[in-house]
Amino acid sequence: MLRIISALSVVAFLAGCVNSSVSSVPGVRLSADAHAAHCPAYRKGSGLLPDGDFQQAIDPGTYYKTFSKGQKLAPHWKVTVLNINFVGTKFWNFDHLCSVDLDGESAVGGIENPSFPTKKGAAYVLSFLLSGNSYCASTTKKMRVSVGNKSVLFKWLDANGHSVQYGIFGKRSLKFNATNSTSTLKFTSLDPPHSGCGPVVGGISVTAA
Repeated sequence: MLRIISALSVVAFLAGCVNSSVSSVPGVRLSADAHAAHCPAYRKGSGLLPDGDFQQAIDPGTYYKTFSKGQKLAPHWKVTVLNINFVGTKFWNFDHLCSVDLDGESAVGGIENPSFPTKKGAAYVLSFLLSGNSYCASTTKKMRVSVGNKSVLFKWLDANGHSVQYGIFGKRSLKFNATNSTSTLKFTSLDPPHSGCGPVVGGISVTAA
């Protein structure tokens, strides 16, 4: 699963400062029309969750784009804490999907899908792909996932090349019960302030249990 980072990504990295993550390179920005292609669909789909694979968003390609609190990175996703980095399919190998580094520009962030249809009291399964940006400390990436009646801490240990830079990721799941006819899904980084290298998520879905 080893992936060699493209020369263009290396150039983007060198344009940044040494305290930034590979997914947090200062100065790398995309204009609205820089890429015409949208993010690819996740082969397993996103179930009841609108746009769990970010396919309604423009693919940053070999770059990333930073979004700040209150901004939408895709029609069904908005930033809830400080800022995040929305990463293109060719920046690193995250199952060939667009992904979100929850630690943005020297800040810890969060995202949410604010309203998707559920049946009150019904059981569902949230699934997603998880990895970690290993370019800077700490080696243990932490985030909280909140949906329905559950709020759970997830960790990713990125030591010894066990990171998104090497194409390493894993599937995680969480069973929950809906508390209303619509539900909100939140991913929030719990890394130290000013981290810039966080947990990386994508390929998100919600299905009936």
